[in-house]
Amino acid sequence: MKREGFIKLGIGVSDALLGLYPVYKDGEKLRRDLPALAALGASYKVTEQWTTFVGGNYYFNESATMDRIGKTNVDYKNGWEISVGSEYWFTPQIAWLVGFNYADTGAPDKSFAATEYALNSTMLGTGVKYRPNETVEWTVAFNHYIYDSRTVNDIKYEKEISSIGINFVKKF
Repeated sequence: MKREGFIKLGIGVSDALLGLYPVYKDGEKLRRDLPALAALGASYKVTEQWTTFVGGNYYFNESATMDRIGKTNVDYKNGWEISVGSEYWFTPQIAWLVGFNYADTGAPDKSFAATEYALNSTMLGTGVKYRPNETVEWTVAFNHYIYDSRTVNDIKYEKEISSIGINFVKKF
């Protein structure tokens, strides 16, 4: 069935897009070798009300063949990220959360595409935790991601993202 507006050209929107992004074609299978990951984290209870956290991840990108252009592997450098955070309980029911994360993706220029690009980023977050009793906990958080801008082949890649998260925990 031909789509209106493309009858004269003899192609549909999906045909045109699949020409640009064949990885999304129905039934297409593509191996994506994701990297090994090492993670380490620790928390420290400074006072009865205040806990701090630190963590880090190291991505062994160089030993994985994550993305391919045709049959050619895209060479990534190893990536890493570091996080710090804090939780402070004002009362036994209400806590304030704050955090920071920096991520270096290790992505090379030739991995960038219009639909996917991995920029290094900084994340700032804050939130509130509410615990009405020992078995129920609500968390509402706001995060803002600030990505480094990067120009590849005269195309400037840049973005900022904000997100709101809501979490509910019920212990049985």
